[in-house]
Amino acid sequence: MKRFVSLDFLRGAAIIIVLFFHMLQVVWNYEGVLAAGFPWPYWPLVIFLGFLGQFNVLFIVLSGLVNTISIDKQWRKFMKQNPNADHTGYVKRCVVKAQKALGRPLKPWIEMVHHIDENRLNDRNNNLLICTRGYHNTIHRRMKNARI
Repeated sequence: MKRFVSLDFLRGAAIIIVLFFHMLQVVWNYEGVLAAGFPWPYWPLVIFLGFLGQFNVLFIVLSGLVNTISIDKQWRKFMKQNPNADHTGYVKRCVVKAQKALGRPLKPWIEMVHHIDENRLNDRNNNLLICTRGYHNTIHRRMKNARI
């Protein structure tokens, strides 16, 4: 998988800056410097250095961004292998049988498999109907109305 070097560099720089300024805060307490009454040119610098220690937010944001991008890339790569798989990689047995019978994958989010006898364990070819989602919903609505 291709890495984003610039994002990895920023994440590493954020870690180093966070560690450095946290160590600096331990050694040199900037609040104590302000209370000691240092001359004006020094205290804005000290406050600025204190804010630089807040790079942990940048690290968290960059980590989330990098992880989101890598997960999205893995998902897209996986979906190219079988577009009808769910997020765990599972493809229903009836879908696999229907794809074999058709000789092509089902169109994701368009085509689906309907069990004619409503028994999901019966995956014989003569029991499977490939239809659109709209038609599948119509079939089930009519069957429900017929039972009432």
